[in-house]
Amino acid sequence: MKSAPLLNRRRFLGLGVTGFVGTVLLSACASGSAPATSSTSQPASASASPSAAKSTVTAQPAVTPATSANASGEKVTLTYWSGWSGLDLKLQSSTMMDPFNKANPNIEAKIETVAGQYQKVLTSIAAGTPPDVVSAVWLNQLSAMAVRNGLTDLTDYFKQSKLNSDVYFPNYWDQWHYNGKLWGLAITTSTNMYVYNATTAKEVGLDPEKPPKTISDLDMWADKMTVLDSSGNLKRLGFRPSGLWFWGYVFGAQFYDEKTQKITANDPKMVSALDWIASYGKKWGGIKKIEGFESGYGSFGQPSNPFLTGIEASMITGEYLILYVKDYKPEMDSETRYAPAPFPEGGRDNATTFGGSIFTIPKGVKHPDASWEFVRFIQDPNIGGAFAISIYNLQPVKSDFKDKRYSDSRIQLGLKIESGDHAFGVLPIPVNEFYSQKLGEAESAVIHGQNNSKAALDQVTKTVQDELDRVLKGGASQ
Repeated sequence: MKSAPLLNRRRFLGLGVTGFVGTVLLSACASGSAPATSSTSQPASASASPSAAKSTVTAQPAVTPATSANASGEKVTLTYWSGWSGLDLKLQSSTMMDPFNKANPNIEAKIETVAGQYQKVLTSIAAGTPPDVVSAVWLNQLSAMAVRNGLTDLTDYFKQSKLNSDVYFPNYWDQWHYNGKLWGLAITTSTNMYVYNATTAKEVGLDPEKPPKTISDLDMWADKMTVLDSSGNLKRLGFRPSGLWFWGYVFGAQFYDEKTQKITANDPKMVSALDWIASYGKKWGGIKKIEGFESGYGSFGQPSNPFLTGIEASMITGEYLILYVKDYKPEMDSETRYAPAPFPEGGRDNATTFGGSIFTIPKGVKHPDASWEFVRFIQDPNIGGAFAISIYNLQPVKSDFKDKRYSDSRIQLGLKIESGDHAFGVLPIPVNEFYSQKLGEAESAVIHGQNNSKAALDQVTKTVQDELDRVLKGGASQ
């Protein structure tokens, strides 16, 4: 591969910020995968929260004050831009910022949220006025930002620290690299699982102790849990799949051939996945009625969450939903059940995708050593791990399995899936975000009857391949 051209404003802003597409790629800053709550109240279950129990496992060496990050002795102020907001931001301040500032008297780290203002991140880096640390960088943007020279290479920093790469889940550690270099670290992640209301399942004659295992099972559950009124309008949606990036993996599809550097979005199993997703647009009065019903859904991180209000009986989501159940409707906690995503014959069992927020140091920061000290500090399970569990996320480290804070069986299931062979992040290419965007566009077109799955995915294959070839030759990504 040719070396990337040096960063300039037009090239860098060409990256764009489209975010993840569909259910699967919503592993973003706000509670790992869900839109951030704007609640200002502590969860009702805070006193019983797993974060209340101190970790008995050390994934990384215990944090110590910086010894060389600020050798001059002058006080350095760091600005950290977070994609979390609301309650999550408050928890981040108490679990991460306060301990860091206490341990490092010569460094003052200040937190700011950029939730909903993600273009601001790219603009500031392109303008040469970046924050000192930013976690509002998604995994599917990391390689593109690196190849455009927008991030600081952390490889040597990590090697010179006392951190140990062996503590991380191997698939995660690999994902934070591009072209053999380390560009960021994460402290949170979540698992995409099938979540259902056990009471609802039982009321319609389903056995809540035997969740669906196959796609046929899932279709049957969706139909049985869906309720229509006398006029055929939806009153409760049993389930509707979305997010081809996720379901493509579940169906066993290949997205990219690394040996030939070829995009394979039209893999027959990807076509089958899209056919199945689109089939739900023909149920219950058609896609217009379904989307009209879904337009009345409340915010995910609020009491109006459709799962909490009972108008959506099951969904694909992550462990972080538990936080909102405990906070807003604790009586539902025991009835909120988790299971691996159902899969078809020839598909992948225990499949998930992961992404989320990556702690990075933009290129050109004034105090890179101090910035690294902050990123290093929060790797400790009693710091970053405390924040992760406070928002019911996982920390992507092997010690989670022995950590008493993760004793909830639903979180243990997530850990098993997340550390397994069928946990998929992003592809080893600098156009992941562009690829996911095009898959989302194809999914929408097919669901709305504007194209068929094969033709739509043939077009995605060509469009993304053209973009990949152009970027690999040194062009700016779109």
